[in-house]
Parts: sequence; structure tokens; C-alpha cells
Amino acid sequence: MVINWIFGGVLFFFNIFDFDLELAPILELIIKNAIKLAALLTAIYVIGWLISKRWFRSVILRLFSKIPLVSGLTDLFFSHDYVERINNGEFPVVEYTITEGGVGAYGLVTHEDKDWCLVFFPTTPVPFTGYTLKIDKKRLKKTDMNVQDLFRIVVSFGLNVPDKQTKKPSI
Repeated sequence: MVINWIFGGVLFFFNIFDFDLELAPILELIIKNAIKLAALLTAIYVIGWLISKRWFRSVILRLFSKIPLVSGLTDLFFSHDYVERINNGEFPVVEYTITEGGVGAYGLVTHEDKDWCLVFFPTTPVPFTGYTLKIDKKRLKKTDMNVQDLFRIVVSFGLNVPDKQTKKPSI
């Protein structure tokens, strides 16, 4: 039912732009599709901008907190201020050497305990997919990179590496 509601909303959104221009059919098709694409990109931008605002997230949380299944999802996506925490540098980027030969990976420390860390390793080319490992702190090497540098490496398939050097192992 929810899928039908969302799909119906998307269809309604695109049907808003159905109008007659009385031009050559191919030109009319190009203009209509360009307007639809511009409207879609604008909507995506506005939704992303709204989600980045704390007041919008709190409104969404208040609205959906009473619905049993939906409240878990809204808590997951809207209750934490990950954007502010990333901008403040609260997720250090570390290097984890997997083998003796130097094969390793860069990851984000998402949780830190006395002797171990939870490290999220983003995968190429979509950095929000990946895996999380619990790793001994002694095996991690802190880097000078920030989250944006790490995602730049991941999205570019390793072609865009910053000039920052790694530090001595101290986390």
C-alpha cells in the first residue's frame, strides 16, 4: 500500500508537467523531459537540504514517533546528528593493515572502547555501503585524512588520493 502511495505521488509529480506546447513533437518531448528532470533535481536538492536541518529532523521525529514500525526507521535516520559529528571530526579515519605485506584498508572509527574500536570500511564506488569490524586498537594507524578525503578515495576507485601522510600508531 505504501509503495502504491509513493508510486502514485511520483506519477502525479510528473503529470503536473504534462501540457501542450504546440511545437514539433520531438522538440516538445525534449522540453517536457528537461522540465521534469529540472523539477526532479530541484526536489532532491530541497529534500536533502531539509534533512540537513535539525529543526526538520525534530519535526519528522515528533510526527512519526507514535507509529510502531515507522518510528524505528525515523529514529535510525533522524535522531542522530551524524552530519555535525562528521564535520566536527568525531569519526577519525584509520588505516588497518590486514597482512604482513602491507595490504590494508582505510576506515572510520564509529565507536571506541578501552582496547578495541568498531571501524566502518566503505566500499567502492558507493561509500555508504561497506562493512564494520571490531579491531584491536594496537592494529590501527591514525591518519591525517578526514571523512571527505576517505570518501573521495572510495568514490574515485582510489584514483584521487590526498597528499596527507599517516601518523605513528596512536589512537
